[in-house]
Amino acid sequence: FGGERELETYDPAADRWSRGASIPRALHHAAAVGLNDKLYVVGGVDRVISDTYQVHNETWVYDPISNTWSQAVNFPQALGGVALAVVNSRLYAFGGFDSNGPGVGDVDTAYVYNPDNNTWLSRTAMISGTLAARACLTASSVCGMTPSSAATTNTTISVSLAPRARIEV
Repeated sequence: FGGERELETYDPAADRWSRGASIPRALHHAAAVGLNDKLYVVGGVDRVISDTYQVHNETWVYDPISNTWSQAVNFPQALGGVALAVVNSRLYAFGGFDSNGPGVGDVDTAYVYNPDNNTWLSRTAMISGTLAARACLTASSVCGMTPSSAATTNTTISVSLAPRARIEV
């Protein structure tokens, strides 16, 4: 979303890109992930004023069938640069930064979203705050890589799950 409102969708069967409905707010540093055949967009920044990042706590949901956006319950904290992953039909959000911006306002928070009852719950905080994290799902964990202060090294974020475990929220 890079500070824009446009959405581009890709049809792999037709190998074709097309425009989708515009997201209601122009954002950058927003996180997005697919869950239950919908696109979820969490947090983000719309501008920087006098070195203060205007971060948001909205959760937007795009339905590709109806080509419409709706707003889910707000994310518990206004953040940009959050890492997202889906496990057992739940959306997990880790880290990011607050209005102080990347590097200065990095947070260690973790949350889980349940689309069945439209709720966010706090989870155990990460060991240290992170920005620009990328989350992924493996057979037994949610993990991510985040740049450290040294450009050539990375820190791994890993949340262990029992194999084939069902996480209830």
